[in-house]
Amino acid sequence: MSKSKFDNLDKEQRQAVSAYISSINKAKYSRVQYFFWLLSGCEISILKYCPTDYNRQAGIGFTIFVTTLLAFCSGSYAGYYFSHSYLGAIIFGTIWATLIFSIDRSMVVTLKKDPTKEVQSFWIPFITRFILGFLIAFVISIPLELLIFKDSIVIHKSKFKQDKIINLKEGQKKAENIEGQKEREGSLKGQLFQVENELNNGEPIGDANFEILKRDYQDANSSYQRIPAKKQKWSTRLNKYVPIINPTKGVFYKTKLEPLKKSIDEYLIDWQTKLSTEKDRLKSRINTVEIGIDSAEVKVKETGKSIDSVLMLHDNSFVFNYMVLSDLARTSRQVLRPVKTIKKQLKAVSKEASTLDSTSTPNNLNSINSEELTRMEYVTEYDPEGSKILFLLWLIRIIFIIIEVLPTISKLSTPIGAYDYAIYRKEKDIEAELYDRSEEYLENQKNIRKLEADSQNELTKVRNDIEKQLHSDLLKEIARAQNEVAMKKIEEFRNSHLGNGNSKV
Repeated sequence: MSKSKFDNLDKEQRQAVSAYISSINKAKYSRVQYFFWLLSGCEISILKYCPTDYNRQAGIGFTIFVTTLLAFCSGSYAGYYFSHSYLGAIIFGTIWATLIFSIDRSMVVTLKKDPTKEVQSFWIPFITRFILGFLIAFVISIPLELLIFKDSIVIHKSKFKQDKIINLKEGQKKAENIEGQKEREGSLKGQLFQVENELNNGEPIGDANFEILKRDYQDANSSYQRIPAKKQKWSTRLNKYVPIINPTKGVFYKTKLEPLKKSIDEYLIDWQTKLSTEKDRLKSRINTVEIGIDSAEVKVKETGKSIDSVLMLHDNSFVFNYMVLSDLARTSRQVLRPVKTIKKQLKAVSKEASTLDSTSTPNNLNSINSEELTRMEYVTEYDPEGSKILFLLWLIRIIFIIIEVLPTISKLSTPIGAYDYAIYRKEKDIEAELYDRSEEYLENQKNIRKLEADSQNELTKVRNDIEKQLHSDLLKEIARAQNEVAMKKIEEFRNSHLGNGNSKV
């Protein structure tokens, strides 16, 4: 209150104001409170007159102090991973703590209440600051999580590297298509087995043309065998015995069996030649596929070795440890388990074996044992250990989120206090003062511009007068000079002409 306003009060009002001011001056605050006031970003000159808000502002400052301290620890631990030196850790921790302090302080300082409103805005400022606080808390908690779970990370690191190498190998296998090549190899071997089985059988099975030839030969041979020997006679033309089938229609010669037998032999030779060629072709393709599989497996092994060397080089880095921790916190994990299955080759062999009798069952079918009917596959299973670690991780993060958001909640949820009224009134007074000063400034600027305009007009007038005078003097001087020149010319003319005339007279 200014002195003029205080003098205008009556005696009782003066006493009341003096008693209030004296009660405020008697309010005590400690140096610790003052320190936390500085951290909270409040106007200490105004807060001194609001003792009811001492603890609230000190609590906000203390929360910011705790967050800054945790940020320093977190940043120092992360800086040690990057620089591997205590000096670098302290420098990075200080920079990181300063950044977090400035952000937290800005989040609190920008929250202001309007005492003229009955309902204060809560959700909009809370949500915006909650998102920012969530991100800050998450970033701050990461290095501390690595410190807390350091022992578990060291134990799990070797398994994580092994799983990583296996996964990368599996990815390389898919890139090289090793499984596809193995399936192709199995298919080719199945085809080769079928070809060898047909060759071992000696004749094509299920071939319609061969069956017709074979049936014709068998029918002819059966007819020949049924003819009695007494009905045969010597043929002088063929020089051999021939059976007589029907004397009225002709005779059945044994030599008719030879073309049928020759056709069957030629068909078998051609069939065996084709199968032998197909067998050689299949063996060549199998050999090519096997070479490709061997080459792909060598690449996979080289990939595993290179990844292992990279992991060994960076196995103590900040990012790698966080990857190990993230893998530890998985609630489900893929585990290799034996799964019963039937190979495609077995199906092909069984299908081929169904066309044969039990005595001609190939040795390959009997050699397939129970181990070939079982393979290892990744099965997803629940991981209770990972669930516990994930729970602890989020518990730590939630604590940090609460610490980050607590000043905002404290400032938004508490009712309007004396400090809020005082700061609002102070801002309004400053606004009014600035408005008055702006009007005064504008008036001064107007007067200055008017004076400048008047002086400019005066200068213009003086300059015009001077220019007029100079122009007038110049014209007079020009007239005088011209007059002198004219008089001089006249005098010369007079002397030259009139003088000559007088002499003549």
